[in-house]
Amino acid sequence: QIEVAIELLKEKKNHIQKSIDACNAVLSPVRRLPIDILQEIFYQCLPTDHHPIMSATEAPMLLTRVSSLWRSVAFSMPRIWAKLHIPFPG
Repeated sequence: QIEVAIELLKEKKNHIQKSIDACNAVLSPVRRLPIDILQEIFYQCLPTDHHPIMSATEAPMLLTRVSSLWRSVAFSMPRIWAKLHIPFPG
């Protein structure tokens, strides 16, 4: 019974590893982008119909939640934070 459980866990581990490998294969080109290109992409992600709001679901805040590299790049870009709308309560 323990052997069966171990075998099932090994199968789950292999399945998860395949998923991780597939994600890494898709994401790795993004990781190789030069910083200036990534910065331009971030700038182009800003909403065009309104000033960005302080929301985790919208750029620029959303960009800081993707990875530590993206967080670092986003925080190093004053121009994406310059027009951030911060609502004040009532």
